[in-house]
Amino acid sequence: MIQTERLVLRPYVMNDLDFMYTKLFSDNDVMRWLLCARAMSKFETTSFLEKYFPLNFTPYGLGTLCLKSTNEKLGYAGIIKCPYLNENDFEIGFAIKKDEWGKGYASEIGLAETDYALNTMKLPRILSLTHPENKVSAHVIRKLGYKFIKTIQIADRGPRDVYEKTLNLL
Repeated sequence: MIQTERLVLRPYVMNDLDFMYTKLFSDNDVMRWLLCARAMSKFETTSFLEKYFPLNFTPYGLGTLCLKSTNEKLGYAGIIKCPYLNENDFEIGFAIKKDEWGKGYASEIGLAETDYALNTMKLPRILSLTHPENKVSAHVIRKLGYKFIKTIQIADRGPRDVYEKTLNLL
């Protein structure tokens, strides 16, 4: 579990499915730059959740992002394996429901994920991948101190700008 001043990233539980589908995965605005760059069906959402959201705490995987004060669900976040450059790489990720955009939650959880990856998991580096046209996410990632490496093409995700952060970049 990762916590910040306002947020808690907790393991996914089965009753999160409806929230994940209605507020994130079926929303074209939220999904525009994520995953397959389109809203997903409930079946696709369920398959994605089963693959990337462990039902118990693990050092990596995605979980449900909530407000600490009310436990209101805001989105998802986490650290997942990222095999596109090196099979030992990991990337941070986050998605926030549309009516909570612009409140600093992405920066807050991104900083906590980065700290967890580098200082708790002791990874030599952590990556973040964004669509080249997603200027808001790129701004957040650069603000967190990540440095651009290169743009790659991923078969099921499309083009992605790859950013990295290492302990010496903290």
